[in-house]
Parts: sequence; C-alpha cells; structure tokens
Amino acid sequence: MRLDRLTNKTREAIQAAQNDAMARGNPELTPEHFLLTLLEQDGGVAKPLLEKAGIESKSLVAELRRKLNGGNR
Repeated sequence: MRLDRLTNKTREAIQAAQNDAMARGNPELTPEHFLLTLLEQDGGVAKPLLEKAGIESKSLVAELRRKLNGGNR
C-alpha cells in the first residue's frame, strides 16, 4: 500500500487505529480498530454515510468498543 496516495484523513485514521490497537494491547490492527477510528474521526465521512444508510452510529461504536475490549471473544 502506498501511503502517499491516501488522503490526509485516511492516513490520520490509520495512525489513530494503530495507536488504539497498541493502547489496548492488541497484537494486530483489525478492521474493527479502523472502523471505530473512522466513526470517531472529526470531519470524517464514515459516520454521516452510515447514518444516511440508516445505521445508528452510536450503537455501532458501542458494539465495536465492547468487542475491542474483549467482550466478544
């Protein structure tokens, strides 16, 4: 993957997801880390896009946090 071809927001999200995984003591970066970061990103498009599709972002964020905290293993 060529990071220089990604948008600034995407690069910020990848870095934030890596930081989140490390802070949680997770040995790998998962799609859940990345999606949670995208949903919590200020000015990002993921949250409004999902809400326009009828998906309640607050519920999804809560579920992702629960899973990442070991609640679904």
